[in-house]
Parts: sequence; structure tokens; C-alpha cells
Amino acid sequence: MRRDMQSRLNTSEGSETPLPSAKDMQRFVMSYINCFHRHLPIIHFASFDLHTTPSPLTFAVCAIGALYRLDRKWSNSLFQLATQMLEVSSIPKTLGASLAPSPLWIAQTRILLSIFGMFGGKPAVARAGISKLGFFMMDYSARRTALLADTRRDEDLTWEEWISKESSKRVLCSFFILSDMISITYGVTPGFTTTHDLVIEMPCEEKLWNALSTEQWTSLRASQVSSPIKTIREAMATLILARKEDSANARPLYISGFTTVVLMHAVNVHMWTLPQFTQSFSQDASEVGPDGSLQAILLSAASTALARCHRALTQGHAEDPGSTWSESEGPLMFNCRALLRIAYNRTFTDFAAFNRMVLLADNPQEVKQALAVYVSAKQQRSHHHTKAVAKAFEGLLAPVKIGLMLVRKTAAFNWSVEHAVAGWDSALFLTKWIHTVEKSSAAQAPDEEERKILEQVKELLAEVESDYSGDTSLAAAVATTWASLLDDVWVWGVTPRMGSVLQELANQFEKDYRSQARGS
Repeated sequence: MRRDMQSRLNTSEGSETPLPSAKDMQRFVMSYINCFHRHLPIIHFASFDLHTTPSPLTFAVCAIGALYRLDRKWSNSLFQLATQMLEVSSIPKTLGASLAPSPLWIAQTRILLSIFGMFGGKPAVARAGISKLGFFMMDYSARRTALLADTRRDEDLTWEEWISKESSKRVLCSFFILSDMISITYGVTPGFTTTHDLVIEMPCEEKLWNALSTEQWTSLRASQVSSPIKTIREAMATLILARKEDSANARPLYISGFTTVVLMHAVNVHMWTLPQFTQSFSQDASEVGPDGSLQAILLSAASTALARCHRALTQGHAEDPGSTWSESEGPLMFNCRALLRIAYNRTFTDFAAFNRMVLLADNPQEVKQALAVYVSAKQQRSHHHTKAVAKAFEGLLAPVKIGLMLVRKTAAFNWSVEHAVAGWDSALFLTKWIHTVEKSSAAQAPDEEERKILEQVKELLAEVESDYSGDTSLAAAVATTWASLLDDVWVWGVTPRMGSVLQELANQFEKDYRSQARGS
């Protein structure tokens, strides 16, 4: 690795750059596999050879692995080293006139470095990453075109050829996932659509991806479940539109856990587009109702689609907010439940109401200003909104049922960063809705469904021994409790920043609540 690094840097830089010991590197790789890989399985570790893998990819893997060992020094050093090598020798070659996709290892490295940068908690690095998202769009288009042009059947591929093709599919899926995660966290417009961008062959079953040898892979492939649906776009149409296949040709529909994660991110992107229509057709909350308006029809269709997603994710599983996952099934479906909460939030959230880029702000006054605007923004209320609020509440209910202190101390090492992002998203939506209901006049008093949610929230706060007294802001109490889940030992540096913003949001809610109380 040192020789490879020296060949990518000039001689003086390469010889003077410190590296961890071989034992530390091994620990970092294992931490990556045990803590991160199971949530985003894009590297085929059965064929991963440290002797031949380009060092930037290995350093990117180790940088994330070092994060999970809370070794900030080496994680930052390895991240900077991998970034420097890509910038110096690799990236310029991928941005020329050729429409060919970048080498697979470069795409994988860029994905890992982007995840590190976007969620590592350093605003300058995240801002720089956002400014470079064009690389993903260009490479996505080129890689997807190359895959579509490859008409070979999987049955005709050798193990090595299959690994290359499957890895390329998973890189495309990771591009899509990362784009949606950045959009949710920072309020950036999603970089990909759910139409032609998802005309990608679905990733394979996880057991095939995890096969350790040619022989094991060949044996497992013989028993692979055949699905009538081939592309992610087709799977999404089946999930969202409940499209029925021709019964004469019906075969079992099998969608792997990783594909389901991609589908739920696709549902998020789909739901992001709906408010663009509904908010364009109406600025008046009174128009949302059973009046046959286009806005009401779209919201009703969204609720129906989300209900289908919910049934698909809970089919065969007990609906228990306090459950995580078994060792046999892995965490991917658990992650999908968090993504479903985001989809509910997105459908009924006015993204223009709050500038989520405040996560990258260094000036506290800018944060306060953005939050003050959010607190005073209008929040719609309807039957559909109430259902979404109930789903957002599950984001707080789940860690309490599992054990608040346990989650604070272990979620960072076991849960996907998607859960932190979902918590951030749900906290913003739920607390804003609670504050709106708290400030409602007698003419807009909460209905039975809304009162039920408010009572459940109060009961939960009592269970976690919150300081909420009944004569202070309920929204502020919830924001403070949720902040405590994000500012503890999460390995991803963005989560304490989320917690800090939520704590300031609590202050703004309390200030606005007391202001109204004095006025009345």
C-alpha cells in the first residue's frame, strides 16, 4: 500500500506520509465490515485483495472503520490522504471527453469519501462535497448506459465477470442512496429521478453477494429465486402503483434486502416531488380536503402508496416499534422502516420553510435566524398530516421502547446513519406540528386523532423523565429529548450538530410559546 501510495503522490510526499501499523489497518478494515458494510454492501469482500486493491479505496475503507473505533486522528488522516490521491491523479482523467464510466474502484472510493465528508461533521468538507456532486451525475449516466449495453445473461458469466457487473449495479444504487441522504439532511434537490434513472437491473440476493468462492456461488445460483421483475423501476411501479403481473406468467416476486433499501430511497424521491405539485396548486390549507381538488387527490394517492409500502415492510413481521432485527435477517429491513418515516414526512413537509443548510453554518446567529423563520412558518393540518405525524412519532417511540440509554450508547456502532437522518427529519416535522397544534385557537382545536397523539407524546416524555411540566412548550420538550439521542456517542459527526440545532429549536419553540401565553 505504501508503494502504491508513493506512485500516486510525488516522491517526497509519499515517503513522508505517516500510515497506521498493519495491525491498526486490519482493525479498521474489520470495523468497516462489522459496523458499516452490512448497511451498504457495495464492496465484494470475498474477492477484495489488499495486495492489488488501489490504496485510495483501502484508505477510504479504513477511514470509515477508524470512525467506528472512535479513532478520529487516523480516520481524518486516511480520509485526507485518499482524497488527495484521487484529486491528484484520478479524477481529472474521468472528466475528459470520454463517456465511459470511471474505473469501479474510483467510483467506490468516491462514494465512501463522500459519505465520510457529508456526515463526518466538518462543515467545510461537507460544503466541498456538495459542490462536487456533478461527478456522480456524470458517472451515473455513463455507468447505467454501459450496464444497459451489457446484454449477457448472468447464467453465462464467470464468477469474476458476475462480480464486476454486480458491483457496478451496487455502485449505481449507492449513488442514488447517497443523493437522497444528502437531500434529506441538507435540503438539497435530489440528483436523480425515479423514471429513467432507475431503469437498472435489480441487485442480486445477498446470499449470492456473500458467497465466499466460485463453488459456493455456483451452488447458490442454481437455487436462486427467479423474479418476473428485472429492474428497480419495475419493482417500484409494483410497490407504489400495486401493478399486477399477468397471472398466466406469474412467478414468485423476490426483492432482496439491499434492493428494498434502494426502493425506499426511491419512494422518498417520489414523495419529494409530490409537494412540488400540491404546494404549487394551493397556498391555502383550507383547500386541502374532500373537495375533489387536485391537491387532495395527490395527497390521498400518496397516503395509499405509503400504506402499501408499510404493508410490504411489515409483512410477516410483528409490528413492534421496540424491535430492531435478528442476526439472520440483518439490519437492512430495519433501515427501511426508518426510510418509510422519512417518506411520510416528505409528503407533508414544506421544505422551503426551513433551511437545512444551517447544519453547515458556523455562525450561531444564522442558525437562530433560520429556526425563527421555521417556527413562524405555516403548518397545514389534515387527516393525512395526522397519519404522517403518527409515523414520525414512531421515530422517538422506537428508541424509548428499546431503551433510551441503550440506544444512546450503542446505536452509533450498530445502526445505519440513515436512522440518525430519519430522526433529524422526523424531529423537525413532529415538533413543528405539535407547536402548531399547541398554538391553535378554539376554532382550530385538536380533533380526536390529534389529541390522541399529543397524549401519547406526553406519556412518553413522562416515561423518559423529561422536565416537561404541562405549562411549558410540549414541542420544546420533544425537541430537547430528541436532541439527546443525537448528541451522545454517534460516530458520525453530523449527529451532534443535528442535536445542537434541535436544542436551539427547542429554545425557539419555548420563546414563541411563552410569547403567545403573555399575549393571551
